[in-house]
Amino acid sequence: MGETALVGLLKEKPGSTPAESCPGVRWLVMGSVRDGRSWRWFAAWMLPGVCVAFGVTALGIFIVPVGLVLIICLAWRRATVDALGLLAGVGAIVAWVGSINLGYRACSSSHPGLSLAPGERSVSYSCGGVNGQAWLIVGVCMLGAAVALYLVMSDHQGARPGKPTRPQAI
Repeated sequence: MGETALVGLLKEKPGSTPAESCPGVRWLVMGSVRDGRSWRWFAAWMLPGVCVAFGVTALGIFIVPVGLVLIICLAWRRATVDALGLLAGVGAIVAWVGSINLGYRACSSSHPGLSLAPGERSVSYSCGGVNGQAWLIVGVCMLGAAVALYLVMSDHQGARPGKPTRPQAI
């Protein structure tokens, strides 16, 4: 079989295709291990990327060692083009940090202090932090580059004479 349908799991009769088992359903076929592409392994490699990306936070001391152990385990089990998921995992966290900091406002030296109007007891003002737009752009570029490289390299890796390199729709 080799194909994985995105619509759900289906018990198939031996020798049948998903289309024969469920006529009238349009199947979205993802790449299979047979053609050199396994999105499951790519996603598995994203997890240590996420852990390593958290190294810039206070949680990093606890999460980075987990990520390093995952990298060692995955490299021992399957160190192929799927390891580009590591870059995608880092990119996902960078994009996430950017998205939660889109309200970034630079601190201005032209307004060194705030004054309260009569009757006001307090004022809330926030400035500084991380420029979320730059982080979001970098994170999305990292994610896009990882996926694009994975698609190109897995096609090249899975190319064999006489076999299609792209998954065929059922």
